[in-house]
Amino acid sequence: MEATAKESLLSARDRCIDQLAGGRVGWVQRMREQGAVRFRERGFPQSTDEDWKYTSVRPIERRAFDCAVSTSSALGSGELASFSISGLRSHRLVFVNGYLARDLSQLDGVASGVVVGSLADALDRDPDAVEPYLGRITPSDAHGFTALNSAFLADGAYVRLGAAARVELPI
Repeated sequence: MEATAKESLLSARDRCIDQLAGGRVGWVQRMREQGAVRFRERGFPQSTDEDWKYTSVRPIERRAFDCAVSTSSALGSGELASFSISGLRSHRLVFVNGYLARDLSQLDGVASGVVVGSLADALDRDPDAVEPYLGRITPSDAHGFTALNSAFLADGAYVRLGAAARVELPI
């Protein structure tokens, strides 16, 4: 079962690779390729892996997955209310299917010197600013899921603080 699920995911990656942000950037291409190679080698975490010994990933292996695409959100801001913390003043990033939903996010009033937005935009606009940080905390060979995440790298939260920047509200 795992081999079929693994190959299905890697085939999906091959179908959508040209649509992903930063596709022409050499280090992004290498990170994705290394993630795919590591996932092919390691596969899904198993009960023999210490961190996963009490968790079955069989339900994940049985599902069919494909590439998520960035589309406008079908959600309305009213539907998000049940997920918000009442009375909390903050900036908010909302992701739908792994992509930043700008229409649902709340980024008004971000302080000067603070950049908050989409990793996909940063990869397309200024990949050199992202490279020193992406993939450094959790390397793609930590386990199969981090490898898979690297193989499908598409979007995420991007937060950059200037030298004297102060963040007044939580993000």
